[in-house]
Amino acid sequence: MRALRHHQFDVEAYLEFEVRSEARFEYWDGAILAMSGGSPRHNTIAGKAYSALDRRVGQACRAFTSDQRVGTTDGAYTYPDAMVVCGELQLTRHQGTATVHNFTLILEVLSPSTRQYDLGEKLLHYKSSPSLKEVLFVETETVDVLHVWRTSRGWSSRRYLGLDALVPLRTLGVKLPVSELYERAFEV
Repeated sequence: MRALRHHQFDVEAYLEFEVRSEARFEYWDGAILAMSGGSPRHNTIAGKAYSALDRRVGQACRAFTSDQRVGTTDGAYTYPDAMVVCGELQLTRHQGTATVHNFTLILEVLSPSTRQYDLGEKLLHYKSSPSLKEVLFVETETVDVLHVWRTSRGWSSRRYLGLDALVPLRTLGVKLPVSELYERAFEV
């Protein structure tokens, strides 16, 4: 992630910057972060992930693609690769754009350039939001899904390796086949 650090921006300046830009940017602690483009494999996995989640959300929830910005309780603004919101949407609007604040499940496809940030600082931002119950991190180079979920005592995690694995999505009460996330991903 490349940050525009030569200047401290407030949230309003970031939102104005985003409205005027053709690209998307993330925001944290006064810095505007340029998002890197995804590889064909990254985009394949992200698309399959959205489709798999959308087929399982039921009537009380809805799935979103990477075009939807989220705002965390600690003040970060990001674009997860896919997410689920259960219940009524809690939005803030700015000049035709909207930020979701009550995301329930986040899915990030890990890229070599963003892996450390996604698993570290970005995960901490997500965890600051009480609505978040689960996070999935999907690797692009190997079949490997890290599932992180909120418990009554904090957070737990488990890795799912292999195409035959099923990830139990507690929020939705369903099992997500890892094979669906990786369908045709290694052809590109």
